[in-house]
Amino acid sequence: MVEFIIGGYPQRAFGKTDEPWLVDAGDAGPVPDDVIRALRRFGEPRLLDLRFDVRDDDHRDIPVIHNPVGLPADSTAGTVPDLFGMLVLTQGHQLTAAVAAIADADGPILLRSRPGEPTATLVAALTLLAAGASVHSVVEDSDGDPASGIAHALWVLDRFNGVECYLLRNGLTIEHFYSLRDRLFTEPEEP
Repeated sequence: MVEFIIGGYPQRAFGKTDEPWLVDAGDAGPVPDDVIRALRRFGEPRLLDLRFDVRDDDHRDIPVIHNPVGLPADSTAGTVPDLFGMLVLTQGHQLTAAVAAIADADGPILLRSRPGEPTATLVAALTLLAAGASVHSVVEDSDGDPASGIAHALWVLDRFNGVECYLLRNGLTIEHFYSLRDRLFTEPEEP
């Protein structure tokens, strides 16, 4: 993940040098209008909301894809690596649906999860791995606890023969993989 200045605001995002397509929308408050306007240069942005408790006033005038991912409130996952492992084991269809929504989008996706929940980090990691990014770069882009969580999730995913088999088993299509790889590796066409 790199930091882009989008609409005058620093945003953590994935994308080519000048074209963010997967943006961390944070976990609180509305996405600033300037950020939305700036992202529209790259297509119609959408908010992929991974929270269970969606508040419509947070989303302004962008389309919302509501795809809740997370553990029940009474779960005791423990450490960040434990949480990532539990999400992989129990939320396969929801995680895969989030990756598919990103693959299906024509424009940038803003990811939003609940405060303190690393679900957006896990969805971004699965998306980048499905797009063909290296394991090393994905883990390196996640500092501290999220990096150890991603590393543990990858260890758990090895039980499913890796990320690609896990996502295929849970509903991602070959076309989704191609779409994600095109976004990560193909340079934009000249006008």
